[in-house]
Amino acid sequence: MSTWRLNVGRIDGRLAAIVSNPGDPQRRPTNVIVVDWASDAIVRLRDFYHAPYVLDGAAVELMV
Repeated sequence: MSTWRLNVGRIDGRLAAIVSNPGDPQRRPTNVIVVDWASDAIVRLRDFYHAPYVLDGAAVELMV
């Protein structure tokens, strides 16, 4: 998708792919995909594309 840029990060301390628009120079988050792990495997992905309000008041941290 040309309107998505994915960055590894955390939302409220949970591992996530932080989605931003590549055309936004400030790279503000527009969406988040939360990643749940068990042992060494991904057990669930939760995509909040249609629920951008989850970003309201959330602690979002990009990992470099």
